[in-house]
Amino acid sequence: MINAKEAANAAIEYLKSFYPKAKNVTLEEVEWSEEKKSWSVTIGFENIETGDNNPSNINPKLYKIFRIDNNTGQVIAMKIRDFK
Repeated sequence: MINAKEAANAAIEYLKSFYPKAKNVTLEEVEWSEEKKSWSVTIGFENIETGDNNPSNINPKLYKIFRIDNNTGQVIAMKIRDFK
């Protein structure tokens, strides 16, 4: 079984594998789900799409929610966190 910090680290590493140019990565939320026996972790980041440092290439901050299996520590879901 893993704790909240381990779940957050797993989410951040998973994010970086899909968004290697992510900048300003921040932990936003960590929540335990007794029903699903998993952690829900929200990560915020800025995604730079090109290799140069042109500010016009920086997207506004994005947020992703990761569900982390408590027994294995593996990410089992990643989805967009939409603030309305």
